[in-house]
Amino acid sequence: MGLAWEPRTGVLWTVVNERDGLGDETPPDYLTSVRDGGFYGWPYCYWGRTVDDRVPQDAAAVAKAIAPDYALGGHTASLGLCWLPAGTLARISRRHAIGQHGRGIRSKLSGYRVCSCLSLTGVQPDRRATS
Repeated sequence: MGLAWEPRTGVLWTVVNERDGLGDETPPDYLTSVRDGGFYGWPYCYWGRTVDDRVPQDAAAVAKAIAPDYALGGHTASLGLCWLPAGTLARISRRHAIGQHGRGIRSKLSGYRVCSCLSLTGVQPDRRATS
């Protein structure tokens, strides 16, 4: 998936494609800051500590799982992430862009767009992506 350093803070961010087989929206693909030594759940759980009961469990690992910062929708195939100089794209004023190529495994297609998230402060994530 995509990785990019936020130029003002130096924080590393990534977009992640989550697992399949749990429905159109579950679990969502996501954008998150990368924490040194952070564990984001694979393969035991997703979106924080939501257990994936299809795999043998490790309760200690699940207890350490970090919830991602922003949901990007299920199976949107968010593959690209970059920070942009102000004004680069008229409809995306938030200085970053996420490219989604979408996936055909949903009953209603999703993705196939460029989006950004409302806030990247990392303090109180909004958890919604906008076009």
